[in-house]
Amino acid sequence: MPDLIPLFPLNTVLFPGGRLSLRIFEPRYVDMVRHCMRESTGFGVVLIREGVEAGGPAETFDVGTLARIVDFDQLDRGLLGITAVGERRFHVVGREVQKDGLNTGTVEWLVEREAAVPMADFAPYAQLLEHLRRQMLGFVNDEHRTAANRDERQQELMQRRDQLMGARRQQLAA
Repeated sequence: MPDLIPLFPLNTVLFPGGRLSLRIFEPRYVDMVRHCMRESTGFGVVLIREGVEAGGPAETFDVGTLARIVDFDQLDRGLLGITAVGERRFHVVGREVQKDGLNTGTVEWLVEREAAVPMADFAPYAQLLEHLRRQMLGFVNDEHRTAANRDERQQELMQRRDQLMGARRQQLAA
């Protein structure tokens, strides 16, 4: 049965299980986030085929992923920072634009298929493809880490450097 969900056109693809960090500043999306948080619902992330992310119309692809907000933070200059996780894929079967400019879509949920077991001759290729898929998911997700996560990684590297320097000083003193 089709459902009506808010759509968030972006220049990125969100996969089920993937994380997405966004800085929200347009009133229509601030209202959308408020609604999603209050009603414990999600919003659809759809890739822009033609157009822009902010302030203008955008034509999107028909397949997207439902995103559920898992964290939020008030940022500088009145921006709202959110982190969302992709849950399940959908196909847009109808679209509307609300008075405030928010895109909504009537969607049908796609059934995720179990991966087929490859024939023995193709097993090495299947392993290679799975390895590449995991690398690409990691790359896509790393591109959307928040500044806080980058700071934490930098802090961790700095602490490791201090540990290594301390061990080196002990070696030289001995």
